[in-house]
Amino acid sequence: MRLGAPLVFLAILLSPLLSQTKTSPVLHVQGPYLGQNPPGDTPNLFALGIVSTGLYERDLALSPDGKELYYGVIVGNWATIMTTRCVDGKWIEPTIAPFASNRGANFLEPCVSHDGQRLFFLCTLPPSGEKPKPGWGHQNIWYVERLPDDSWSQPVDVVPPINSSAEEFFPSLTRDGTLYFTRSSGGSNPAIFRSRMVEGKYSTPEKLPFPVNGPWSIYNACIAPDETFLIGCVAGKDSTLPKNAARYQISFRNSDGSWTELVDMGERINLPRGTALSPSISPDGKYFFFSLSQSVAPSRLEELKGLTDILEFVASPLNGAANIHWVSTQVIEDLRTNH
Repeated sequence: MRLGAPLVFLAILLSPLLSQTKTSPVLHVQGPYLGQNPPGDTPNLFALGIVSTGLYERDLALSPDGKELYYGVIVGNWATIMTTRCVDGKWIEPTIAPFASNRGANFLEPCVSHDGQRLFFLCTLPPSGEKPKPGWGHQNIWYVERLPDDSWSQPVDVVPPINSSAEEFFPSLTRDGTLYFTRSSGGSNPAIFRSRMVEGKYSTPEKLPFPVNGPWSIYNACIAPDETFLIGCVAGKDSTLPKNAARYQISFRNSDGSWTELVDMGERINLPRGTALSPSISPDGKYFFFSLSQSVAPSRLEELKGLTDILEFVASPLNGAANIHWVSTQVIEDLRTNH
């Protein structure tokens, strides 16, 4: 788990949301992707006013049938996973996912398996036999399983060889169940690892070779369902940028299993003043979702004159917190062709 720009703290304003227990109302949207107009090769904010709000939002994942949506939200010093689903053709208001409702732990980075039967995520719950740690003291990958009534089980620790004494986070899955994730240990750069599913168990993770991993930081990487490309947040590779400035970069997998050089995804994806946070690909392969935290332009702040202006600004997207964007995966095919 890697954070970008400082958070906008809305805990007081949002306390009614966090304490809400009543059944969520139906939204006035229907159709795939929360009824949103599909984007072309220019990124748009996703589901403005529903998913993209004044909160700090990242990590979007969809079920294979497209009828369940999950995403991460950070409020103050607490992170959780929100969910909405399409019921009788209409989407309901997002709620906190039941498996992510423990206020004593942080939850982020949902990833649904391609058969829809498991949902993986980052969690700070203590592993068996260990004591809780404050904040992000524990960072491991957990999952829930689909139950017969279509609900989710209680969280389950993935355990070794995936989880270790290091930090493991940002799970991403191929169609055959291969798990890609980030591992960070001590003062070393975070790196991308891969574990194959062998006879129903995860094999010992292997660190991806150069030029995916190298003398730079790469983290929060998503793998294509067919394992033909990987998109990660990369910092420290471009000497013309500040050391911790993370940008979305992509590597394509060759037919022999090797990987191409990381390629910057350009200004259409790495938007001005933006910091890369979390990428994902829609189950149908049509759309690339990505989260950015963007510092606020000074000219925008100059427009704020009074309390009403400030409150409206804080509650709106692009207030300096992170937002989720989406764009056609044609941008990826264009990069593949040109590189």
